[in-house]
Amino acid sequence: MAKKNTIWFSPEASLLLLLARVLVSFAFLYCALGALLNFSVLITNTSSLGTISSEILVILTLLFFVVGSMFLAFGYKTKHACIMLMIALLPFIIMFFSTVTDKLALVGLLLGFGSLIPFFIFGAGDISIDAQKYLQGKDTKTLRKISRY
Repeated sequence: MAKKNTIWFSPEASLLLLLARVLVSFAFLYCALGALLNFSVLITNTSSLGTISSEILVILTLLFFVVGSMFLAFGYKTKHACIMLMIALLPFIIMFFSTVTDKLALVGLLLGFGSLIPFFIFGAGDISIDAQKYLQGKDTKTLRKISRY
């Protein structure tokens, strides 16, 4: 199988996907930074909603936000990054649905969740670590999938 310069996307689409990945990652990193700056307030808010082990939940969420957004920004294991970020968002979406006081925050959470779906389905694009592994022939799983078609 001959090497290609691109996998699926045109150069313009690849640049737009890169921009979208960086912006979505920045949004999650910004949320994690805001949560770190107001850590005690976030702990009290989550414990007042009746969650068990709110400190562990908040720490795991922040860890998933930071690691998942960095993976997404660089296009490294993009599907795993999207799953991490979706898992981190789910408890907060459920909590906000049960106590619908701040509808704007709920809409923001749903937008964050929805913005991950295209990356989960279509991948990171050509300007990513995943694509470079494919182009170098190191990603044998993707090579096997594509060679079947």
